[in-house]
Amino acid sequence: MFRKEWLILFLVLGLFLPVFSYGQVPSPTPVYCNVRPQVKSLTAMNISSVHATQELGWNWEIKEDDPRGWALANIRDNQNVFVNISSSITGNKIQVEKLNENMTTQDGDYVTITWDGNGGGTINIYSPALTDEAVTQNWYFDENGNTYTDRWLCILAKAAPTSTPTPSPTITPTPTPEGFKTPPPPTTTPPVTPTPSITPTPSPTVSPSPTVSPSPTVSPSPTPMPTPTFPAIGNTGAILRRRWRR
Repeated sequence: MFRKEWLILFLVLGLFLPVFSYGQVPSPTPVYCNVRPQVKSLTAMNISSVHATQELGWNWEIKEDDPRGWALANIRDNQNVFVNISSSITGNKIQVEKLNENMTTQDGDYVTITWDGNGGGTINIYSPALTDEAVTQNWYFDENGNTYTDRWLCILAKAAPTSTPTPSPTITPTPTPEGFKTPPPPTTTPPVTPTPSITPTPSPTVSPSPTVSPSPTVSPSPTPMPTPTFPAIGNTGAILRRRWRR
């Protein structure tokens, strides 16, 4: 009788279990609160500031964001040497784990990663500051380097700093004094081609005419007195004596 009851129970379960399984409502597709980067095939990884006192102080690792958590690459503080582990998986989870000493980081520290799979990119991942921490820490990061405590990128752990744009200085125009008018722009005068100068022909020097000395006045020649002719009269001597007496 006992065996028959179990047999009946198995038959009932065998008939109705497929119905129950087919009637299950599928889980909804998770909605990310922020953009999840598709990090794959890492080519570089760097710690902004190392703090460990030993080469193998603690280990930073980029991993899958699902529960399996396979690693893509890691880097150790304080060696700061990138080690690629796998190029076939995708993830956006960062983990820091103690190796030989407790972990201590400062606010503003970040880990830079560069990858070339899925379009490639570079991100500075900012994590919360740690002080003498011995417990392994896990965060999930978005495309801007912000970290979150949940894989859906909703609960913020550390925000990446945002650069504040520097405003351009405003140039205040100099006030124009009352009554002053801005002079018009100078008019450009085209260059004037110089006219060749005419060399004057020197006038001939006229030599002064020589002063003509006046002709000497010719004094008239004295008219010679005519020699008197005396008529032959008897006694010439008597006549002359007679005249002189008069």
